[in-house]
Amino acid sequence: MKQYQTIRIIVAALLAVAISQSIILGKIIIPLFFILLAFIVLTFLRKHVDGVIADERDYEVGGHAARWAIQIYAIIGVIIMIPLFALRAINPFYEVIASTLAYSICLLMFIYSALFRFYGRMKFNEHKKTYIVIIIILSIVAAVGTVRVFSGEDDWICKDGAWVAHGRPSFPAPTVPCEQ
Repeated sequence: MKQYQTIRIIVAALLAVAISQSIILGKIIIPLFFILLAFIVLTFLRKHVDGVIADERDYEVGGHAARWAIQIYAIIGVIIMIPLFALRAINPFYEVIASTLAYSICLLMFIYSALFRFYGRMKFNEHKKTYIVIIIILSIVAAVGTVRVFSGEDDWICKDGAWVAHGRPSFPAPTVPCEQ
């Protein structure tokens, strides 16, 4: 158990270094790869741990902590979001920040509600595989939708040292230098 805890700390530290370096270098895919790799390694190692990693009390405390964290995040987010929307005439970026905050709060509460309902029904339902297939299909649809939204269809592309419009971007060209 102590070895597993030590390895978890080391993996977390290495993951933090890898992600920070990838962000500094501007690589988006590399952090996702490292997160997936760390998840696989820790899942594999956890199966080889003899002993109790968490008991019912830990799960109960974790559930209460998660519920309170979601509620506090939502309240603080709304408190910050309302003035940002009100001040959008001063700086148009305030509206973008406020919208992002609002959508993240809605998404967090939606995910929590869906998982709460899912786990509530899983205990008494014989159709667990059906729910899992539906969740996988919805996840694939969400992933495809996300790729479509962030595909860069209407974006600025760096070409020959200059920013070139691709499609019809709704925002001005980036002010950072264009490097290949």
